[in-house]
Amino acid sequence: MQDATPSAIRSAGPASLETRLEEAARYALLRRLTPALRHHMIGALQPLGMLAAMLERRSQAPAPDMASITKKSNEMGVLSREATAACVGLVAWITPKTADAVSIADGVKDCLGVLETDLALRGFIAVNEATEATALVARAIMRNVYAAALLAITDAAPGPAEVIMQSRQEGDTQIVSITLKPREAEPMGIGGPSYRALDWEDVEALAKAEGVVLEHSATGAVLRIAP
Repeated sequence: MQDATPSAIRSAGPASLETRLEEAARYALLRRLTPALRHHMIGALQPLGMLAAMLERRSQAPAPDMASITKKSNEMGVLSREATAACVGLVAWITPKTADAVSIADGVKDCLGVLETDLALRGFIAVNEATEATALVARAIMRNVYAAALLAITDAAPGPAEVIMQSRQEGDTQIVSITLKPREAEPMGIGGPSYRALDWEDVEALAKAEGVVLEHSATGAVLRIAP
């Protein structure tokens, strides 16, 4: 058996550690996103199942109404294309990285489309004030760093709150922020996260990988995105 040499140990040094921390953070984020992605996929496919069951019943009638069946079959074609597009969009969340860009407004909307139900079930109300943010940033930043920050800050929150999402520009740098505003409400009676809670070390690892400067506190997070 060969002993580990100093050079081998050095090769698994800081750079390798950073890569492994990033990979662990991405895995944790994906595990947290999976229930929401599955829920939305089921929602996209459910109308197809219902329509298929209805068509089966109508086709087995003693005197099938072929005009109605043809109409519903055409509707099924439209629904199947819509469901396919929705599922392809959701599956894109699990791809390692994409080079495409997205406006901050659409990036925030994208994250909320997946996570808003999860937030609501945990007692958080999303307040999106970034709807006019047209500046483009890497989609990977929004789907990885921003989504992770959104989960980390709400995982650590002591109780229900408004989650205020904002964006502004300072010079060439885009500032995307998340602020918690506690609100009076009964905590939702559901269990904890489906996987482990995300912490700021996870978000920092993802931010570093994407070249984003992250600032955070118990009640807020700021992402500084340079061009």
